[in-house]
This record gives sequence, C-alpha cells and structure tokens, in this order.
Amino acid sequence: MKITHDTLVEAARRWLSRKCRFVVCEKKTMILCEEPDALGFTGGGLSLLIECKTSLSDFHADKHKPSRRIPWEAMGMKRWFMTPPGLLSTSQLPEGWGLLEYRPSKHPAGHYIKQLAEPGKHQHSELNERLFLISVAANALDALERRDQYQERRQERARTVPDPLQTSLQFRLQSPRG
Repeated sequence: MKITHDTLVEAARRWLSRKCRFVVCEKKTMILCEEPDALGFTGGGLSLLIECKTSLSDFHADKHKPSRRIPWEAMGMKRWFMTPPGLLSTSQLPEGWGLLEYRPSKHPAGHYIKQLAEPGKHQHSELNERLFLISVAANALDALERRDQYQERRQERARTVPDPLQTSLQFRLQSPRG
C-alpha cells in the first residue's frame, strides 16, 4: 500500500495534537515563503514542525527551500521529518532534525508512529511564526464572515420570496365566487 502525503500530514496532525494546544496543517500564507506540512504550538510556547516526505527526491528538494538555507528565518523550535518506513536513515538527516516513521497497522487505530531520532532545539523566527498565526487567524475570520454573509442572504431571500402554498391560498381567498 502506497502511503500518500495527505496520509502523512493527517498522522502528523494527530501526533502533534497530543503534544500541542494548537496545530495547523498545510496552510499557505501570502506573507511567508515557508508552508509547513504541520506546525504545532505547546502551552509552554514551543513550536514543533513536521515536514512530510514520501520520496527521496522530495526530501532532497527540501534542502533548497529558503527556510532551510537561512534556518534562523524558519519556523519550528523542534523539527522532524515524517516518512514511510525505511525511506530515510538517521544519518541522512540535517543536523538537529528528528525522524518519525509512519507505520501502517491492522490495529484499530490504523497506524503508529515510531520516533527514530529526537530533534534538537533550533534557532527559529518567532516573528515568522507570529505572522503565520496572524495569517491563519485572518483567513479563519474571513471564512466566518463569508459564512455569516451567506446566512444573512439566505434569510433575506426567505423573507422576500413568497411561499407558493401561501400565495395560492391567498389567491383562492380573494377570488370572486361564481
């Protein structure tokens, strides 16, 4: 069975949700170059980043991201790669990165995650993390506002569009009897 990127991202979200108070997955922002697969924030202020890789070519392409070349501009005080079993060895990891392997299972939970390497603490950009969170919050507020506007338009249409049954009844009541 091929393990997809979406499967890994969902597993990363669930793994981080056990450690963090707030988790965001695959959110694009207009402000930043970095688009983390999963980023979580603990109650104590740690930021935990997981990059999901399903192939070696994707893993090697990661090295060329601006946030990897300038690590102090990156997000995530602790950083992991999550991969299918056997894709990476710990010797291939960039310095300070952890490794999580997603392992499918016939168990009712469906999978388990094995940590093969513990990450170190990284220099990271708290400013970029704040900007990222502000962007996520703004997008969520925009979505709520659009939902509210949609509901208001539906309610307005419901008030202005006549009910066909009521219109028919009124017509019969007003018609002269012959």
